[in-house]
Amino acid sequence: APGRVTLARLARVNGKYVMSIVPGEIIDLPEKKAEELAKGVQEEWPHAYVQIEASMDDFLRYYPCNHTHGVYGDYTEELVHFCRLKNIEYRVIGK
Repeated sequence: APGRVTLARLARVNGKYVMSIVPGEIIDLPEKKAEELAKGVQEEWPHAYVQIEASMDDFLRYYPCNHTHGVYGDYTEELVHFCRLKNIEYRVIGK
């Protein structure tokens, strides 16, 4: 369903944890377009289409994997707070 989301991924970079945080919005695509895009990747898996608030160059440069964890709502500040408490490097990709 469309709505505000926060995507995040905890990964290791040079042996240290880094959390990448990406605010965005799940968007509805026309059914035919969504099916076409899914077939180009892996049609058996569920897909969500997210409009992110970053350039594609920044996203590809700083996001450490090809999948993500996501939750409805904007939890950027909470994730930043957690990273600061745990001394984990973080980067907010986008706004």
